[in-house]
Amino acid sequence: MFVNDQVLVKRSPPTPQPVLFLKIRALLFSCIIFLSFLWIILLCVTIFSQWDLMDRTERSLILIVMFVDTLTTVMLPILLLQPFRPWLDAARFFFVFLSHSGIAILFVIKKSSIQCSSQVVDQEAVCGLVILFVIITSWFIPALAVCYFCGLFYLVHRLSKMSLESTRDVETQSTQSHESLAPSTTQPIYGYAI
Repeated sequence: MFVNDQVLVKRSPPTPQPVLFLKIRALLFSCIIFLSFLWIILLCVTIFSQWDLMDRTERSLILIVMFVDTLTTVMLPILLLQPFRPWLDAARFFFVFLSHSGIAILFVIKKSSIQCSSQVVDQEAVCGLVILFVIITSWFIPALAVCYFCGLFYLVHRLSKMSLESTRDVETQSTQSHESLAPSTTQPIYGYAI
């Protein structure tokens, strides 16, 4: 395109907001918030009913889990309200992943020290199943975090690939427009002899 003998280059449109990713992100964050809130409720019930029967290690573990789940329940809605920035989002969510993975690992390590203080065999079996349930479900949030990281990595990779292709398109257009301004060497140049 020429305007007043100047070359205008069409710029590629800005990268579109990944609408589908943002919807999946909101859904995933909502699931994590729900699970964290459910954990807080279950831990409050456990504290209310079993506080006298727990030893100091179990009490500390439950309070740490409640703190991390409360932090997650507060932090993720803030992340949803902030503008989406992939690297900052990844850093914050990596913190959530590390804290919940640490808790899950702590549950696995402390599994043998958690004792069921019941003389009835059926209650002891139920207590063992509850401990197993807690260990398994403590890995749900880290698993969702891994899913989020995979989706975020794919999105960043795709957007960088799109921006690289659009940069190449702009460079190609610019090169073509500059070539159209240069005189062609295939046409004969006629000069005047004096």
